[in-house]
Amino acid sequence: MQKYDPERMELAPRDIVSQAIYREMYDTWTDHVYIDTRHLDPKYLEKRFPTVFNRVKQEGYVMGIDLIPVAPCEHFLCGGIETDLLGRSSIEGLYAVGESASTGVHGANRLASNSLLECVVYGLAAANDMNQRLPEIELETKVCTFSIKMTHFNYKPIRKKIGDYMDEHVGIVRNTRGLQLTQSVLKQILSDLEKSPNLTRHYYETLNIATTALSITEAALQREESIGCHLRIK
Repeated sequence: MQKYDPERMELAPRDIVSQAIYREMYDTWTDHVYIDTRHLDPKYLEKRFPTVFNRVKQEGYVMGIDLIPVAPCEHFLCGGIETDLLGRSSIEGLYAVGESASTGVHGANRLASNSLLECVVYGLAAANDMNQRLPEIELETKVCTFSIKMTHFNYKPIRKKIGDYMDEHVGIVRNTRGLQLTQSVLKQILSDLEKSPNLTRHYYETLNIATTALSITEAALQREESIGCHLRIK
């Protein structure tokens, strides 16, 4: 970070840090950089970050002793469903809080502390509003029945293909060509899935993954400016 933001170093905003990591990985032809925690006591790290410490240990590294290989993860979606001050969306009965919501109290670079406080405040507001409005809501009791065959099919290759395209072209650094390519691939995957419905959890999970990925990709195509953790290079 000395090269990219010498004053703030690793305390720079997450978009600056993640793009710096991305640039270093690109320039050095590698898929990771390292977190150096060797200046801290392993016992302190184990007590302070027990879940992370144990997860890293499972991969064969000890925090405080080893360099830890890391790479940026994508916030494919920042913001989300627009709500009012009670967490209500434009759809009657649909509420959103936290990472899935666009409540107006965070910017394009939302921080963990923001979303935690947001969940507490808006979660309570939404719950109170729901409880007050429950008596007015008429529940739908009509059951829809339809017939779809149930077959065993391996959807893992499709999910991997979606993940690979999203990682490569809809990550923290994006360009028009990559987004258009991903859009085309996802449309074809969705078309194939819809032609062969399957009454299994794995089918509907894969259908939801493809649908969400396409929505994110099309939204990314519309946003040509760089805001927060997404860098649009052309």
